[in-house]
Amino acid sequence: MQGFLFSGQGSQKENMGIQLVQASNKAALIYEEASDLTGIDILSLSGEQLEQTRYAQLAIVTMSVAAWSAYTSVDTKSGPDHAFAGFSLGEYSALTAAGVIDLHQLIDLVTIRSQLMQEAADETPGTMFAIIGMSDEAVEEVLNQSQFSGRVFPVNYNCPGQLVISGLAQPAAEAAEALLAAGARRSVKLNVSGAFHTPFMESAAVKLREYAANMSFGQSNGIIYSNANAATVRTDVNWPEHIYQHMISPVRWTDEIRQMQSDGCEKFIEFGYGKVLQGLVRKIDRNAITAVIDGSIPLEDI
Repeated sequence: MQGFLFSGQGSQKENMGIQLVQASNKAALIYEEASDLTGIDILSLSGEQLEQTRYAQLAIVTMSVAAWSAYTSVDTKSGPDHAFAGFSLGEYSALTAAGVIDLHQLIDLVTIRSQLMQEAADETPGTMFAIIGMSDEAVEEVLNQSQFSGRVFPVNYNCPGQLVISGLAQPAAEAAEALLAAGARRSVKLNVSGAFHTPFMESAAVKLREYAANMSFGQSNGIIYSNANAATVRTDVNWPEHIYQHMISPVRWTDEIRQMQSDGCEKFIEFGYGKVLQGLVRKIDRNAITAVIDGSIPLEDI
């Protein structure tokens, strides 16, 4: 079984889709359709635009779905025995690849999601720090201290020794300092203005759930894994509720990849720019077989 992985926010760069479009007519068609739907030339977004959440999220999901379209035009063997997972924003791309939502729905969801996230961040400013070189348990222990509890949360379990914390701006900065003092090797502040994947996104999550309640969702053509609990998504899932929980819950990526391996995934293919997820998978399991679809390697060689 193969695991299909879809990139999250942060893996974006100016001109990142050009190689892919040049390599695949199917990918070019996805870019054309997404640009027509939004009125934005997604392939030509500037570096300055890609620093804005609205444009960054749009560019990332478009490239991921374009890469998926390019891949399936060559490999037609994907089916119900294949697994789909996306990192944070990438879970939306995974839903499109798995046939749960179409490209139009994806664009709509991502557009409203980015707007709601920004509104929540404006209401309650927050920030995030990547904590490097410390066990998950040690990070959690520090964040359980009274001055951080309920104000700063462990949110992105990227790989062993790399966990992102998220919370109110000042307490998060203080928590990062406390973690360094407790033995973390590095603390890296992320370029975000919100406490993403925490209860501080509650107002945005409620509104997104209400928006999604008016959408139609299809049956998945494969197995989908959830960031929130690292488990497979039930076939009878309430998708609006799933989307709500996804916004306020941690991304349990380490456990998700390990669960996929336990369920029989022998190879992981990343769809998107930057090879970020490939790198995380190899840090989770150095022997994992991985590949990336981004236009840099002929599809026939994947």
